[in-house]
Amino acid sequence: MWTTAKNKLRKLSPSNSRRSHGTTSSKDNMSVDSSHQDTDSQEDASPVVPRSRVQGRIRVLTSVEQLMPRNDYQREALDLLKNQMYHHVRIFEPLFFIKTGLKADMTRAFSQVGWYNLADMTEPGSKFLTMEFLMTLSFKEEGNTTYIYFRFFDEQFKLTAKELSVALGFDKKCLIDPNMLAKTYKYDQTIWWKEISEEPVSSKNSIVSIHNPTLRMLAKWIGMVVHPRSDLRLCSLPKLHYLFAMEKKIKLSPVMSILAH
Repeated sequence: MWTTAKNKLRKLSPSNSRRSHGTTSSKDNMSVDSSHQDTDSQEDASPVVPRSRVQGRIRVLTSVEQLMPRNDYQREALDLLKNQMYHHVRIFEPLFFIKTGLKADMTRAFSQVGWYNLADMTEPGSKFLTMEFLMTLSFKEEGNTTYIYFRFFDEQFKLTAKELSVALGFDKKCLIDPNMLAKTYKYDQTIWWKEISEEPVSSKNSIVSIHNPTLRMLAKWIGMVVHPRSDLRLCSLPKLHYLFAMEKKIKLSPVMSILAH
């Protein structure tokens, strides 16, 4: 997913990104991970920096030593990230949805909420690229706009939440702020939970209580892919937001809750 997002970022906001030209070893002059060949032919064909610097750009991340923190905060973040466990996101086999008769309903729900391109992604992630993104992630308020800063392959990006949402594969018409559900669509957590289950609202609500099989499966999918957690049964507040949006055919991006997760 990071590879796809990076390619979209370049097309989306070239004027808002700048490249860092620090020296790197020749072993970095390759591609995303050791098995994926990147094609930056247009950019490298007419470089804006000397060819020697272009050849030094990082094109593969195979070790943590290639990550270059720029300040104390990033160094501390990297030290913490080194000790974390990294796993590929769990997914359902497409055949499973077909056998359960939920394929059409799931596809329709993803399309209605504006997640179809994200839901269809199957490429593996990169541990070290994820670490670089997380250690450099920061936010800054400029007027009424929140900008998100991060680096990919030592390249600095500055994007709005909307731009990052589009780069990750969410529909450009998606709402970014889930609070708009209450303001515009009269969303109420208690009323919505009672509508889809018979339990009172609590911090321990389980997706098992959801009556509709499609909504129940969507809640599990969100707990696997969008907000990964060890206990998939818990129905968190973000899950309820997205289930409401899917049911009411409202395009809603989870980008802000993903960043806060």
